[in-house]
Amino acid sequence: MAQFVKRKVIVEAVQWWGPDDHPGITPGFNDGRICPECGATLGEHGHYQDAGGLHLVCPGDWILMDSGQNLTIVKPNIFEATYMPIEEALGGWFN
Repeated sequence: MAQFVKRKVIVEAVQWWGPDDHPGITPGFNDGRICPECGATLGEHGHYQDAGGLHLVCPGDWILMDSGQNLTIVKPNIFEATYMPIEEALGGWFN
């Protein structure tokens, strides 16, 4: 079986902790409900809507934006296993 490496794709990313962290994320629903994923109240969350529906953003999630300005939400453990700073990936070529 052949082996493959994920193509290098440059994305812009910011870790989301609250309403001012990304302009595309709307503050959460402050109705006292608890998130089944992280255990925080939904009022501490954010959300955004696209053609795929409504997406919940937990505190600490990473928000990625590709070259087409599309948002993707990535959990912290997946982000850390998949992405690294561009300077580290390219061995300091930008210094």
